[in-house]
Amino acid sequence: MLADLALLYCAMFWGLSFPTMKILVNIYPICWLLFLRFGTAALMVYVFFHRRIHESIRKCLKGGMIIGALLFAAIGSQTVGLQYIGGGRSAFISAIYVLIVPLMVWAFRKVFPGWITLFAACLCVIGMYFLTGDDMTGPMNIGDILTIICDSDTRNQSLHL
Repeated sequence: MLADLALLYCAMFWGLSFPTMKILVNIYPICWLLFLRFGTAALMVYVFFHRRIHESIRKCLKGGMIIGALLFAAIGSQTVGLQYIGGGRSAFISAIYVLIVPLMVWAFRKVFPGWITLFAACLCVIGMYFLTGDDMTGPMNIGDILTIICDSDTRNQSLHL
């Protein structure tokens, strides 16, 4: 039950982040938004895990800085992309990676994800299309490309982990 609630909580915040950021990129500078987003996350991590951070800071500092910089670049490109496309379209492009990641693992690592996983991934993409269908009209533009760059960067990081 706790795991299901945690997933619901994560999905809620992930889903709300697209329309929220879409509104905010028209009001505030992108660097300021990214600073607030990552600064808040860093503060929360420090509050809950300060003891572990102090114990492992030397071992993990270099790797953490590299991963943090890549994540910042990925989220930054997606946030800039939101200036050119709708939040629903950005969310759909991100959700399409739910299908692409199992296929990439299958292609590169030769690990078949299973028929249930493939079916669930396809169902997710179809559902996201229906949820964001009104926002999917129009030709591909720079916002789509920036969002694809963001998603391919963050998904490639997850394949290496």
